[in-house]
Amino acid sequence: MELTKPPLLALLGAIVLISAISASCSSQVLPSRKLGQDYFGAAIVQAAEVVDVATKSWPFCRCTDYTCGGSPYSLGQPTSSRDSKGNSIMCWPITVKGPCTSGPGSCCNMLAENLHKVAFKVQASCKSAFLGAMLDGKSRSAQYETFTNSSDAVLKVTNLGLNIATAAGRQVCVTMAPACGDLQLLCGNAEGSCAYYQAEPTLTCCPTCTGSQSYSPPSPPPPPPPPASP
Repeated sequence: MELTKPPLLALLGAIVLISAISASCSSQVLPSRKLGQDYFGAAIVQAAEVVDVATKSWPFCRCTDYTCGGSPYSLGQPTSSRDSKGNSIMCWPITVKGPCTSGPGSCCNMLAENLHKVAFKVQASCKSAFLGAMLDGKSRSAQYETFTNSSDAVLKVTNLGLNIATAAGRQVCVTMAPACGDLQLLCGNAEGSCAYYQAEPTLTCCPTCTGSQSYSPPSPPPPPPPPASP
C-alpha cells in the first residue's frame, strides 16, 4: 500500500519551496489564492498566502540590503509632460552620486556594474491607466504589480542595462492615461513623490529610497507689514 505524505509535512515543504522562489525582488511572488483558483495543489496555495502576507509591505520583496545610501545612484526630481493623445509621460533623471568606497562584491559595486531595474511605489488603483515604460524614449520591459488587501502597488522598469559610466542623466519614464495623469495620483501623496528601489540582475540588493517631490512648494506669504505709527 502506498503511503501518503502527512498534510503538515506537505505544507512545510511547500512553504520552503515558495519562500525560495520569493526570496528576491522578482515578479515571482505568488499572489493569494482567489476563489476557485489553484497553483500546484492545496498545500502550495496555502504557502502562497503565507508569502503574500510576509511581503505585502513596501518594497514587496526580500533583499540582503535595503540601504538607500548603499547605491551609487539616485533619482532626481521627476517631470511630467503630455503626448499628443493627452497621456502623461512622467520621467525621473538618474544621478550618479560618485564611485563606490566599499569593497568588491558590495551592493554598491554590484549596482555600479549593472543597474538592471528601478521600481516605484505607486497606487494600485492606477494600474489600468499604465501604458508603458521607457528609458530615454525607448521602450523597456515593465510590470505593474498589485497585492491582496493593499492600496499600494509596485511599478518595475527593467532591462535598463546601465552602469556607473553610462547612467548619469538618463531618464526613466512611465506613460499614464489621463485617469492617473499626474504624479500626485500615481504616487498617492500631495507632493507627487514616489518612493523607489534599485536592483541589479541577481536581485540581491535593492536600495530603497524616498522619492523627490514633483514640484517645489510655494513660498510662504510675506509677513504682514508693521502697523502704521500713530
